[in-house]
Amino acid sequence: MITPGWIALMPAGSQYEQAGFPLRTMRAVGLKVPSSSDCLGTEPESMNPFLGISELVMRGTFKGGSNVPSEGINALDALRTYPVDSAYASFDEMQVGTLERGKLADLIVVSADPTHVDSRNLANIKVLIAIVAGSVVYEAPAWSSRH
Repeated sequence: MITPGWIALMPAGSQYEQAGFPLRTMRAVGLKVPSSSDCLGTEPESMNPFLGISELVMRGTFKGGSNVPSEGINALDALRTYPVDSAYASFDEMQVGTLERGKLADLIVVSADPTHVDSRNLANIKVLIAIVAGSVVYEAPAWSSRH
């Protein structure tokens, strides 16, 4: 499991850059690589999975550089690393990970479609509503005022 936010912390041109999460290569050989949104300590914004998706696509650094952009993957594949590849990694792919009849599903409604937004704006996508175990557990003020 990787925390894509680490891509943003790797100094461009460093030894870590070359070894850091070669996602395109890993996926090309058939590996499923789950992502997490773990906190990087002093970078709490790293808990935003949309920042992680942005890192997997853009491979940018917090200092404005980039880390092996040729290892970037498309937004749909980056999005899949969270629910689909994580379910596979935990041997739960028959119960969760994709929206299919008979599977459990927690859902979110987001402010933009990650597969159609300009990749520079992926990190700015916001959760508008979250549904866990059939109950609404979060509603953004922007969502609540519209409905």
